[in-house]
Amino acid sequence: LGNEAAWALLGTQWPTAGRGIFGAKGIEERRGYFWRSALGPWVLATLHPAGILRKPVPGHYLLHHDFRRARLWLEGKLPRESIPEHRMLDAAGVRILKQHTLVAYDVDTKWDMTSLAMHGFAGDDLIPRIGLFPGNWPRARQVLLSNVPKVGHNGRFDLSVLQKLYNTKVVNYLHDTMTLWWALEPELAGKEEASEEGGASGGSSRQTRKALAFMASVYSFNLPWWKNYPKDDDPEDVARDKLMAVNAADVWVTRQLASSMLPEIERCDVGRQYRRSLDLLPRMVNQHLRGLRIDDDLRIEREKVLRVRQESTEAQVQQLGLAYIQEHQL
Repeated sequence: LGNEAAWALLGTQWPTAGRGIFGAKGIEERRGYFWRSALGPWVLATLHPAGILRKPVPGHYLLHHDFRRARLWLEGKLPRESIPEHRMLDAAGVRILKQHTLVAYDVDTKWDMTSLAMHGFAGDDLIPRIGLFPGNWPRARQVLLSNVPKVGHNGRFDLSVLQKLYNTKVVNYLHDTMTLWWALEPELAGKEEASEEGGASGGSSRQTRKALAFMASVYSFNLPWWKNYPKDDDPEDVARDKLMAVNAADVWVTRQLASSMLPEIERCDVGRQYRRSLDLLPRMVNQHLRGLRIDDDLRIEREKVLRVRQESTEAQVQQLGLAYIQEHQL
């Protein structure tokens, strides 16, 4: 329960700021995952209850969810999974991917974001196919420009990068797992909180969990933690292998999440919300590419109008909600 307990049991597996237990960090990212401790037994890392008392959303849900995962593990109903070994993207792989019903893709950029480092794909067979940049770029571009349906995670970033750096507009981008999550769980996804300085606070990410590793932890996966990015002092070949492993896992998880979440969208009857958000993606990409121009006076005026509408609507919702609770004795 919490960073300090995780550090005490997992040692070098748990990130620190170089200060041992006093710098232990990462529970928000790594909760919900099972780890093999230095002492031998398995450890499930989750949130500390004291923190949940201060911030119940989404902490309350996640703590209960993680304890349910622990019970499933103990009952043998949550088997350990592994990412299939990736293959390099070759001509045969391009032909295979073009025949699939849905292909997940992901691009990783160099740290200075001046060019791609690699790109990965995973189709119906769930085999990650990785291409290094620039050697495999022509093959990857064939897939991106083909009509095969595609799914990504946070397409606003990948679509913008590909268009800005390589004038490549991805064809038939039909689904986005981050947008799926916001449509399915708007309350858990939450909203950013403003800090005292008026900007987004550093802790706001606690209410906006939407990374792939987080989403895999709330669905019925039992994967080892895979987000082990290269370190600054890693040799070039080691850094490349680490990034390939991350890229392969990302596309595999994206494809698996799409299979789990798309039917859920229909069951929960939130298809209209999802498609409306998807329709905004092209405009968001265009905004990224041209930069944001702001008429500040108009922004302030519209914010005031929206704030009044929000307060009025919240009051109406509270009255309706209370009446519903009383009527049904919830």
